Amino acid sequence: MVNVGGPMSFQDIRKVNGQQYPTYEDACFSLGLLEDDNQWNCKLTEAALNCTAIGIRLLYAIVLTTCFLALRDIKHHRTRIEAARWKSEKEARIREARHKEVKEARLKAQEEARLKAQEEARLKAQEEARLKAQEEARLKAQEEARLKAQEEARLKAQEEARLKAQEEARLKAQKELDSRLRRKLDSRLRKELDSRLRKKLDSRLRRELDSRLRKMPKQWKKDVRPKKKGK
Repeated sequence: MVNVGGPMSFQDIRKVNGQQYPTYEDACFSLGLLEDDNQWNCKLTEAALNCTAIGIRLLYAIVLTTCFLALRDIKHHRTRIEAARWKSEKEARIREARHKEVKEARLKAQEEARLKAQEEARLKAQEEARLKAQEEARLKAQEEARLKAQEEARLKAQEEARLKAQEEARLKAQKELDSRLRRKLDSRLRKELDSRLRKKLDSRLRRELDSRLRKMPKQWKKDVRPKKKGK
């Protein structure tokens, strides 16, 4: 607070040259109040430009063994390692979670596709069964209608044949009856006609005979006239 002028809060203490630092230690390093390993970093950077690989490795070994490094860099390095490890673990967990989500989504999609296929197959089977039942019902109705029409035609033909046979039998009986009646009537008429003709002939013959007998002499009349029975 002594080296920072006019602080109004704890955040102003961590603010150096208009830059806000997350920790007080970083602010102190920025102000030069704490030692760091910046000089060794500069040496290693200069050696990387001017020395060989063996010299750079030798200088790095000397710095690690004889020079006193600040604990801040070690802590910062550990913090970075832990942060990197935590970050890698977090990324691994995220990747695993994403992989798990992708796998679950894939399995869910496969399950949905399987269920959808099963549902489509079930609906298709139901539709085929319904169409098959309709076709069977239609064919059955057609067969029943055909059999009914055949039965009706057969019954109609039988009825027509029966009526025709009855009509023929009636006509035959009527014809026989008419012929019988005609024969009877003819025989009766013939008999009547014969009897009438016989009567007419008898009467005519009797009249002629009487007229002739009147004209004949008496002696002839006695001989010609028929004798009575019993005399």
